[in-house]
Amino acid sequence: MTDTPPELRSQVASLCSSIADRAKDIINVRMPEKILALEKFHKDLPQLNVSFEEFRKNIDFGGVKTTDLPLIGKKRARVEMESETKLPPIPCNKTVQAVLEILKKELLDLIDMLNTVKIWIQLNIPRIEDGNNFGVSVQEETVGELGRAESDAFTLMETMAQYYKSRGELVAKLLKYPNIIDYRQAIIEYDEKEYLHLRLCTVDL
Repeated sequence: MTDTPPELRSQVASLCSSIADRAKDIINVRMPEKILALEKFHKDLPQLNVSFEEFRKNIDFGGVKTTDLPLIGKKRARVEMESETKLPPIPCNKTVQAVLEILKKELLDLIDMLNTVKIWIQLNIPRIEDGNNFGVSVQEETVGELGRAESDAFTLMETMAQYYKSRGELVAKLLKYPNIIDYRQAIIEYDEKEYLHLRLCTVDL
């Protein structure tokens, strides 16, 4: 088996050095800055400091009223009524949408930082040998924790898509049955739940 060409060894060493520099910058500079920025973000962002009373007032149902489609006994008659009635579109919750967009950007940044630090530690884990391997176990545990944090960030991003999907289903029901008040209330409650969840997430980050 031939040895690795010097040029490749040099390129690999350069890559490892670049990863090490980035990881150290993340640990010593970017992460402390991010912690302070997120703390300020949580306290000062107007969308995260809305009272629930004001939050409810800002939910836009696009002008859909409970009298848009009266109850009709026969399905066929109802379908004809729906086809003749043009209902206005219901927009996204602007407060929740604004917070989601900012949080998504922060999560992508966090995932990139966690991944870089994780790779750097993995590159520095020595071969396990007989004797004292305490340092190796600590490094492996750290890599595991970083991996779990990265997974949690991806899971949170998945819940963002799920929020829009579930809310869209409720909105579709409201447009189909605008005279059923429960669907309107379900949207309000669902938006409030997501808003509270996002406020807690900004603290957890």
